[in-house]
Amino acid sequence: MRPTAFDIALLSVPLVSNATSAEPHIRLLLVTVRDASGNQGWGECPITSQDGDPGYSLMRDTLRHDILPAFASGTFDDLQSVADTSQALLRDLPVSSYRAHCGAELAMLDLMGRRQMKSSGELIGPLRRQAVRYAGRIVHGADEFVKEQTIKIRRQSVRQLTLEIGADPDAGHRQLEIVRQILGDVELRIAVHGAWSADTAIRELRAMAHWRLAGVEQPVSADDLEGMAAVTAAGLVPVIARESVTSTENVLRLIAERACDVISLSVSRCGGLVNAARLHRIARDAGLGCQLEAEGIDAGLLSAAGRHLATRAEGMNYCECAVAEPRLVESLTRPSMVVSPDVPSEALRQPGLGPRMLPELVEHFATQRISFG
Repeated sequence: MRPTAFDIALLSVPLVSNATSAEPHIRLLLVTVRDASGNQGWGECPITSQDGDPGYSLMRDTLRHDILPAFASGTFDDLQSVADTSQALLRDLPVSSYRAHCGAELAMLDLMGRRQMKSSGELIGPLRRQAVRYAGRIVHGADEFVKEQTIKIRRQSVRQLTLEIGADPDAGHRQLEIVRQILGDVELRIAVHGAWSADTAIRELRAMAHWRLAGVEQPVSADDLEGMAAVTAAGLVPVIARESVTSTENVLRLIAERACDVISLSVSRCGGLVNAARLHRIARDAGLGCQLEAEGIDAGLLSAAGRHLATRAEGMNYCECAVAEPRLVESLTRPSMVVSPDVPSEALRQPGLGPRMLPELVEHFATQRISFG
């Protein structure tokens, strides 16, 4: 099989009025690939910039000039041949192009899976979990905003949770107390997004001991491996690396420096499902834990890729790869990939990625389209 045509579509989709976003719309970037028989596969790239369009422009141009031509020049017999080409291409791309590569790779895996009537997840391995129950996440904000989110999470019977906190230790302490009072004995992590120094992290984690934390996500900046190693060596709570978990080289560096206990995998940040599964294997072989992080608001394809990783990768015991409530005004896929943390979500067994995009909604919400063969 050789791909014969590609589409890149930029969508602007309205959000429901109570969605956690300052904008009334979300922009989504979809990639479509077709073969000579008219079969097609869909992939998705998250747009990291919502102001202006530098995020979209960079991914559009990278897809058009660097990534899609490389796939167009190949011949593919099965899912593994797509994976081999994808890994070879990723080795020559800068990390800044990984999210764009993710969209192209998912489209190719979806197409090949549908051609062969196989789940794209078979690349990862056999099903290890028949269903996955997703964790919750409380977005950083003022105390009242944190309380509102926590009450909603209580109604959903969330068992695992990450609380985002900032650099202000007093605010962090107040919000941890709010969460514990409302939710009781849930498995609770905090995400710091690199806001602390190593010394501050160690001091704060000691001060937070009575809140019984199950982990701290990115306590210092991603490029401060020495600081990450110091916090890890302190042994206060499991240290989770997030932003630096992209390439094989970065993960091997984390391992060599003993700079974390757990890596947090994002399918898009890792450049696609194939590399995310590879990094999982590398980390597990080195004795590290792995967790799956949310992709944010997506069309459903990234959530599907995350579901495959959650149900097929060994030891993935903390997963937040799907949104916990409907935030788009309409689901763009059938079946919908929206989940609720209080109900286990079944593994995907359908051909390709699983869910199908609804072309009529893509056409309705598309603001820009590029097609080429």
